[in-house]
Amino acid sequence: MTQYQDEVDAVAHNFNNSVLTLGGTHNVQGPEMFSAERVDDEVTWQKVASGMAIAVEDPSKLGLFKLQVLESSPTTKYLWDKRRTRKSFKISMSDASAPALDCSAKFCRIAKPPITVRSGEVQVVEWTFGTGYLEMEGDSYRLESDEDA
Repeated sequence: MTQYQDEVDAVAHNFNNSVLTLGGTHNVQGPEMFSAERVDDEVTWQKVASGMAIAVEDPSKLGLFKLQVLESSPTTKYLWDKRRTRKSFKISMSDASAPALDCSAKFCRIAKPPITVRSGEVQVVEWTFGTGYLEMEGDSYRLESDEDA
């Protein structure tokens, strides 16, 4: 563990603690990076006649996921097979280093397959998924103090 401010130990981040599941059953193998983001802002501002502004909440759950994975991974074959079916599937992500982190989506489709490259080295390819229903709760890495022990 590493020392953090106020003598609290930070649990070392290890990407291997992250579990990304596709279709409810396939755990991604060989992940390099995963990201999730909303397409629309959750709040926009609208001016009113008095010159003030009001916050307008957008209930949109549209989202995008990006997954970078080794091209030689079994996950790459799984995703090419999923693309051929043209059916939606679920994506979920958890991380033992950040227990409150929860990222999941229903009705996902592959929005953009990776660029196909052949070279002397195994490539990392990027898949982009779109979803109409993204749920996201962020969290930082877990901190432990002497009192938690």
